[in-house]
Amino acid sequence: MAGIINPATCCQVCIVAKDLDKTAAMYAEVFGVELPPVYSVPEEEIAQTKFRGIASGTRARLTNFNMGQMVLEIMEPDEFDSSWKEALGDKEVVFHHVGFMVDDLDKAVKFFDEKGCPIRHHGKYPGGEYLLPETAEQYGFLFNLKYEPK
Repeated sequence: MAGIINPATCCQVCIVAKDLDKTAAMYAEVFGVELPPVYSVPEEEIAQTKFRGIASGTRARLTNFNMGQMVLEIMEPDEFDSSWKEALGDKEVVFHHVGFMVDDLDKAVKFFDEKGCPIRHHGKYPGGEYLLPETAEQYGFLFNLKYEPK
């Protein structure tokens, strides 16, 4: 039986931090690696970020630590509404999602929607897009469905 997500496509684990620079420095020390570059979510014209169906305009900062098959993504939310800002609340650091590449984004969205997990957060980046259905309550964490057309 084929599932909606191939577990072999796991590509990302994400935490959200109040202070990206401080948190990234802690991980760089633990891993014994250089700090990776920090960048921002693309501008609204590219990212078209929506949080719960409403355009957000977030330009959250992020960095990625290469961990072999996957990356550890650390996000620092800005003042705009986003899944990252909501998850962080008043905490210093929180777990946010696990990312998987999908071949058919529409099929995955339909699957989760039928399970009562509507889209929580959606955005685009050069070369692809991502969607986070509201899966935390049912599955214990958020899925990040990443799609990059061939």
